[in-house]
Amino acid sequence: MGKVVKFFACAMLAVLLTGMLAQPARAQYNASPGFKISWALNPRTDANFRDVEYFGSSKVEVGMDFDRDGRREILFATDETLSPAGPDPGFLDVYLYEAAGNDQYEHVWHYTMPEGTNSFPALTYGDIDSDGRWEIYFGVPTINNPNKLFIFEQDDTGAFPANPTLTYDYGKDVALDFRPSGIKLDDVDGDGKIEIITQSRTGSRRELVVAQLTTPTLDEFAGFAVEFSAGEDLLGGGGPYDVDVADFDGDGLREIWYNTWDNFSFTIFEATGPDAYALQVDLNGLFPEVDPGSFNRHKLLFANVDADAALEAWFPMTNGVLYFLDNVSDVSTLTVDNFKRVGKFFNASSSAQGPRGADVGDIDRDGRFDIIVNTGNSETIHRIEYLGIGSPADSSSYEWSEILSSVGEPIDYWYPLRISPVDLDGDGLREVVNTNRYADDPSQP
Repeated sequence: MGKVVKFFACAMLAVLLTGMLAQPARAQYNASPGFKISWALNPRTDANFRDVEYFGSSKVEVGMDFDRDGRREILFATDETLSPAGPDPGFLDVYLYEAAGNDQYEHVWHYTMPEGTNSFPALTYGDIDSDGRWEIYFGVPTINNPNKLFIFEQDDTGAFPANPTLTYDYGKDVALDFRPSGIKLDDVDGDGKIEIITQSRTGSRRELVVAQLTTPTLDEFAGFAVEFSAGEDLLGGGGPYDVDVADFDGDGLREIWYNTWDNFSFTIFEATGPDAYALQVDLNGLFPEVDPGSFNRHKLLFANVDADAALEAWFPMTNGVLYFLDNVSDVSTLTVDNFKRVGKFFNASSSAQGPRGADVGDIDRDGRFDIIVNTGNSETIHRIEYLGIGSPADSSSYEWSEILSSVGEPIDYWYPLRISPVDLDGDGLREVVNTNRYADDPSQP
């Protein structure tokens, strides 16, 4: 997987996109004035990838320096079941690449699941036992294997192992078909221990599981215990692809936000004490227009927009509409009226055609928030910059622009993307990394 594109605006802006775009196909990728493609990864020309026909990706993390060598990294998952003619079940991989110079990246590590699985793996990283050694968490919707979470911890040299340090089955029988689609690591309940928050997208049995390490350290003998779970009675509806943690109402108690792709639906739980969680609000079907859902696959877009010490949030949804949520003093009071329609960045005629990924950051480091969002198989990437003045609920408070488009065959299907929080390759410019679900043609990265 891996299309990486770098854009320059006023000689100060950089955007990096990773998907599966090959060098010969670059002519069909049209960057807006001041932008350019900086790097592309074609898995067919990289010996670190399996010799298969179908490639796709749906998850990426950027900006890490796991081995502390000063070279920033890109972590991503490949998923051959997502490509147009890909097999089902198919094979999943997780890859780590590292900057090797200006606009250059090289392979560091990867792991391939030894068996075919379902699609949409979850992926994140953290240091759950605070021992100074990073772990990579790969949530895999396995079929006949009871293990669903594959954890890789660094050794003392900073290298990740060839095989998982530890696997975890969430206490589920394999017949239950638990399918991790989102993972967060956070001390949600304030007990000083980091929890693993996992959502499962299994049809008719959507789940939320909060698990905690029961041993002092994470190693091959470590164990976990489930401290909270919720199921279909609260989480039913469409596909769940985003779960996040925040203290949105500023009461000192953190919440778990669980999005269900069902006409804009959210279920919010709050940690009321150690290992204790309570439902705050279950918002169902708030906006029926072209069935909006969140498909960021890494986080929701919480931010302190107006510097008032309280959080706000943006929701660029799959119907092409940007919504804004102003701060509230109690999340349990949230209703449809709190979510304001800011404007439309893309005319989606159906949820299948709509956007498939968004992130928020400050690409050009001008102190103003940038929201980036792609449009799936409509092959455009949009930038929505909040100008820092005026109401964030007013469309005139933003500059709306298209920064990249693709034309001609073969068609790409752009999937979740990230704004790097740091300059990845040391050239003084920040990047954006984009993934590509469709990469069946040899010319596609």
